[in-house]
Amino acid sequence: MIDKNQLKTRGLDFGRALQRAYKIALLYTAEHSGSEAPIQQAFLSLENMLKLSPQFTFGFYNQRVLLNDLLTADTSVAPLQAEFSKRRIAAASFFSGISVREFRRGISILATKPDVIEQAGGIELFLKKNPIEGMRILADEKKPDKDEDSVLGMDLQSYLVAQSVLDPLGGSLGSGLDSLLSSSGLQRPQSFGGSPGEIMALASQAAQTAWGDPAVNPLDPVKSLTRLLEEFTPDFLFPAMSSAQQTRYRGLPTNEIATELSEDIAIQWVGNRLTETFQATGSTETVEPSVVRVLGRSLRATQVAQRFLRKLGKLAEEGKLPPEIIERVKQDLLWSGMSLEDQHKQILATNQFTDREFRHLLEYIEETGKGGNIESATEAAGHFLEVTLTGELQYRLVGLNRVPILSDLFDALHALSFARLVASRLSKELQNEAGHDDEIHQAIAGVLSRTARSASMYEDFSSCLKIGAYLQDVHQKDPPSHMECCHPALENLVSPSAAERLIEIVMQKHIDTQQGRVVASLLRLGGTASAEAVLKRLEQETEATARTKLLRIAGQLGPSAFAAVRTRLNDERWFVVRNACNILNALNDPDIATALETTLNHSDPRVQQAAVVAIIRSKDPKRGEVLARCLPKLPPQSQEAVLNEMIVMKDQATIAPIEEFLLSTTSTKGGICDLAAMVLCSIGTDFAIDKLARILRDTTRSPAMRKSVFQVLMKSTNPLAQNRLTELAALLPKDSLFDAIRKSSGKKT
Repeated sequence: MIDKNQLKTRGLDFGRALQRAYKIALLYTAEHSGSEAPIQQAFLSLENMLKLSPQFTFGFYNQRVLLNDLLTADTSVAPLQAEFSKRRIAAASFFSGISVREFRRGISILATKPDVIEQAGGIELFLKKNPIEGMRILADEKKPDKDEDSVLGMDLQSYLVAQSVLDPLGGSLGSGLDSLLSSSGLQRPQSFGGSPGEIMALASQAAQTAWGDPAVNPLDPVKSLTRLLEEFTPDFLFPAMSSAQQTRYRGLPTNEIATELSEDIAIQWVGNRLTETFQATGSTETVEPSVVRVLGRSLRATQVAQRFLRKLGKLAEEGKLPPEIIERVKQDLLWSGMSLEDQHKQILATNQFTDREFRHLLEYIEETGKGGNIESATEAAGHFLEVTLTGELQYRLVGLNRVPILSDLFDALHALSFARLVASRLSKELQNEAGHDDEIHQAIAGVLSRTARSASMYEDFSSCLKIGAYLQDVHQKDPPSHMECCHPALENLVSPSAAERLIEIVMQKHIDTQQGRVVASLLRLGGTASAEAVLKRLEQETEATARTKLLRIAGQLGPSAFAAVRTRLNDERWFVVRNACNILNALNDPDIATALETTLNHSDPRVQQAAVVAIIRSKDPKRGEVLARCLPKLPPQSQEAVLNEMIVMKDQATIAPIEEFLLSTTSTKGGICDLAAMVLCSIGTDFAIDKLARILRDTTRSPAMRKSVFQVLMKSTNPLAQNRLTELAALLPKDSLFDAIRKSSGKKT
């Protein structure tokens, strides 16, 4: 746990950095280039804070600065407090894994003009419409002022609720009934008249609602009931109670009446809930967890287990419910009444987790985790994982499908211990299961992928990389067999927000070499999510140096990026298409010629040039044919580069399109016809030489073209070329092109 002095020092440092960034965002916008440096500084300060605490809350309360659960006085951030107050913002909570982009969005939300917030329906509705990943903004509650430092002992939201319930200066909320209504989120009906029956009915409804809400302290309804009885007196409320209740309650102290009354209200709600469900469906298993939760919270509030259980047993005695249902509820209730130490022992002794035992495990982890004992919670979850993996086959799949539920619970506790345990244990299990049970193997791959995303939230990228390496190793051994398991797991290895964070890290000017390797490797394994994040960042980047770095990163992503990059080839922005050509070239796309064929016909010559270079540098066997087909649409400089390359290729698939180009070209650039003719001549087949001879024989063709073909054939060392020239000289006796050949033949004769 972070030290109070350290929390105060670093927290206030962040507050001042946030205030500087906030001022610039107010003056311009959070997206303005002038805001970049102060926002980056504030974000770095936040990162340092989140390394000490996975969640950090900064705000203002009672004219003091709020730092997690610490309230302290500091006037240096008073301007920021005034701005928060105008917008009715109390605080902002930040969580590990937040990206700088979401942080910038958060500042933009915080700096929204008050009139815009009001037009959106007020601060609560405005915040609800503008969620931020990795950040939560809390609305303000005005409370009395204090000067000294104090520790709240709970999170801000719970503290605000508790103050609104118990604060004697809260106006109408000072009464017991209004306190009870506030803790349950209910309001007085408009027709409320204040009779004993109405008061008790409303109190009963409010208490039941409050107990059903995990965020409400179970003692709050009992305290509110005590205040209610003190304000109205038991004698005033007795007419609304049964005669049995009046007999039991009469003469008891007010707090004992409130305790008994809370038990009766809970039992009444349980009886109604179970009976209604049983009569409708013939079973109560679907509602038993919620029933036990309410009973358990009431039991923790009253701490009179045996009396409570006797009251519960009367439901069976009265014939309202079958005894076996009451017995199941009793067993669950006994579990709720056990100490955490006893619950821990019972979990470790469990060798098969039914639905009930798993529910108990979740309740234990939640309760233990909230108390800060993550080690015990992890040990209990680890035992469940071991029982799952070593149990019978029929139970393994059920258990594996429950692991993500545990992961969600540990994520909510901001704990990484279970994710690391799962990564270590299941990575080995993945290889053991490969080729055995497909369903089990697929479940393990899915759980590992989910675990990697949990680890990335806390920037434990080494664990993510290990998981990715195991998945890739198994997948590469037999890719077709793992298209339904390891392939999708790799595709979902990195969440979009984690990919953004990885890019931010690798883009830093000063980055640890080892960390840089880990991040780069993880981006390669991240599949589509990584590719999309890199490409979107590249499209938005305005700095040339940063774009160059992003292009290098994109070119190292591997085959998983092909689909995302090819999609950009149809983009309306020329620079996006050009970048896609260059990236596919760097990725060594084996089908790059086919992918870029339409790009060769692009209206922008810069895109065409990039496509030509990418195809020429590739090893795609179709590159010659594709380039030859697109020659007419290319600018002269690109035509020259393509034709020179084709002379070296000697690809027979280019004969027909080169002949067509040669016959149709109107290029005035010197040497283009010569080069096209040289391509055909270099191929050297009878078919290619005959194509040239046919062009030369056609006297209707332009003299320049015929001259180019003639000169190419004259320079050729191919005997067939010389034979064709001799034949044409005899066939076209008046054509001056062949004078030299006829003279040479005459000398030989």
